[in-house]
Amino acid sequence: MRDENGLLIYDREYYRSLCTEKENALDDEYTKKFCELFDRRDRGEISQEECNRLYEKLDAEHTAACERLYDEEFGTHSATDDDENFFMPPNFATA
Repeated sequence: MRDENGLLIYDREYYRSLCTEKENALDDEYTKKFCELFDRRDRGEISQEECNRLYEKLDAEHTAACERLYDEEFGTHSATDDDENFFMPPNFATA
């Protein structure tokens, strides 16, 4: 789905309906950890630089977990070659 400017619109329920239970569990775990990380930053427990470093680590771990799952489930490193279906939670870059 795209908005009036042609940008992709994130629809969590639609995305989840396309995924397996295992994919959704990875998504839930990643989202929880992501929110906890940025909550720590917002409370001043960690600096923006530390948050960025930890986010990069979290993202790499999540990507590796997804690749392992896709290898097991689909025999490939990615669920799809269609960029429009690639998962990116909303506003992660601006959080």
